[in-house]
Amino acid sequence: MRRNRLLALAILAILSLAVLAPAGFANEGAAGRRAAKHAERDAKRQAAAQRQAERGAHRQQRGAERKAAAERGAERKAERKLLLGHKSDTNADVKIDCTSITIEYHDFNVVPGSPNFVWQGVHIKSPPPPLEPVNFPPKLFSFEGASATSVIPVAAPVGRSTVDIRSHWDTNGVKGGFDIHQTVTCPPHPALTIEKLQSLGGPFTTETLSGMVGQSIMYEMIVTNTGNTPLTFTGFSDALCDPGTISGEDTEPIEPLGTITIVCVHKITPADATAGKVLNVATITGTPEEGEGEPITERSNPVEVAPVTEEEHKKEPEPEDGNKEPPKPPPAKTTPNGGVAGISASSGASSTSTSKSGVLGFTSATIPSLRGPQGCVRSSFTASVKSANVASVSFYLDGHLLRRLSATAAHKGLLSIHINASKLKVGAHRIQARITMKAAKGAKPAKATRSMTVVRCHSAVIAPHFTG
Repeated sequence: MRRNRLLALAILAILSLAVLAPAGFANEGAAGRRAAKHAERDAKRQAAAQRQAERGAHRQQRGAERKAAAERGAERKAERKLLLGHKSDTNADVKIDCTSITIEYHDFNVVPGSPNFVWQGVHIKSPPPPLEPVNFPPKLFSFEGASATSVIPVAAPVGRSTVDIRSHWDTNGVKGGFDIHQTVTCPPHPALTIEKLQSLGGPFTTETLSGMVGQSIMYEMIVTNTGNTPLTFTGFSDALCDPGTISGEDTEPIEPLGTITIVCVHKITPADATAGKVLNVATITGTPEEGEGEPITERSNPVEVAPVTEEEHKKEPEPEDGNKEPPKPPPAKTTPNGGVAGISASSGASSTSTSKSGVLGFTSATIPSLRGPQGCVRSSFTASVKSANVASVSFYLDGHLLRRLSATAAHKGLLSIHINASKLKVGAHRIQARITMKAAKGAKPAKATRSMTVVRCHSAVIAPHFTG
């Protein structure tokens, strides 16, 4: 009886397990399917959110592109309007590009013996960072007749910037002017010039000179970076430079419109006298920064010295004083702020003009020149400017301030400073005079920088054929 009861309980337990096991497996499968559906929904939501973000970014990019295109179109329209209006309303047509500004003046009055005078100024605005805007002071352009073409060299920097040109004239009964600008995008344009000058103790010149055997010719090579990218000047070559006399080479990169001055000496030999002339040229290579063009090599203008005998040399007239100032043109009308009418009186920017005739290619007679020795110096010398209408002048040697003089320090019409050359190292040295002119009450004074180069030489190289 008892055994039958135990057997029944065992059978009942087995039947219970058989019934409950499928239900447990079924519950586990349903939970897995629910989790999979939740994961699938989350993935779909994430993909939809990502697509929406991509569409938003694309819409924002298209909006920025449309805005930039509209701004460029507005600039081009404004530039065309300015240029077309300028051409139709004034006596000049203008073309602006990365390397030059060409102005064609026309329909001016012709007055015999009285040339037409025009003042021109250039401003490089909004250059690519980190470059700063450059404002060149107005320069005088004159021409005979009813028309002329002025070509102003510029070096607009690599990238996008704005070139502004201003011009004003009130000459021979014709009055006018303009102030226009143009946005340019400039690729790298490496370029250089090398100008060769010579001296036999007088002013440096490109003219043919006469010298005796044994005299020393001083050569001066002014190398200018006329492109829009820095250049490193190397490979200077001059077949007539005597050994050990070359000075002024610089292996540092020279910025656009910057210059270096190289000097050397050649003593006239009997072989030169037999040849009948001492003809000389120099070459140099400028290498731009990586990716901004290939190296370029330029050859200087030739200069010539004709050997003569001592008797012929004594009969020749003394060289003219190279320190005389050029004749001044008629004064331009000025505005109450001290500038030329129609042009702002830009002052401190004159220090950016590093070439001998100014970066715009014109000479200015409105501010006195810096006067001093021409060529080689060995002891003390004097540098000076005329004191007429000068308020103050600061003298610099190789970029270091030497002394600042006011108008009250003038002596015999000059503001002067004495420099002891015996303490200078052998080679070329730059003297600068930063001049501030007197101005009427309430007006802004005009300012400019005048420069010259002197060369400290060994006493055995050059005899002092001049006074300074």
